[in-house]
Amino acid sequence: MKKIQVLGGGYCKCIILAEELSKAAVEMDVAIELEKITDFQKIMEFGVMTSSATVLDNQVKFSRKVLKVETLKEFLE
Repeated sequence: MKKIQVLGGGYCKCIILAEELSKAAVEMDVAIELEKITDFQKIMEFGVMTSSATVLDNQVKFSRKVLKVETLKEFLE
């Protein structure tokens, strides 16, 4: 199971990103543990200063991007 965290203030971009990650995981039949982090103090602990970032296994993989399902499938492989 992959641990994925979506960092953001709880606004549109991070909500969409979490939804797209969930869709990609379901379509690929991949088990993920998805956590949304909206606490700005915790977000800054990752070294992220802008909204909507994606963390896989405690490493920031991309930020300031809301990727589509097809791209996220590549990310989950």
